[in-house]
Amino acid sequence: VTDYPGVGTPGEASLLDGPSEGRALIDIVLAARQLALVSSDWAALGYSLGGHASLFAATMAQDYAPSLHHVGTIT
Repeated sequence: VTDYPGVGTPGEASLLDGPSEGRALIDIVLAARQLALVSSDWAALGYSLGGHASLFAATMAQDYAPSLHHVGTIT
């Protein structure tokens, strides 16, 4: 579970901005691949706002991170 960009900082957070949430989620997968040898296959699982982020990540995964293989989403 992660916070989204801008949460806890001054100003308006991108909490309900679907594309921003989707990029944040995909960026987590990309960052993990920089830290450890992990598969390029990934799936998103989310509840509440995490479900919102998961759905947006699924719709943009192919274009935003073509080096990854999104295998599914559960909300």
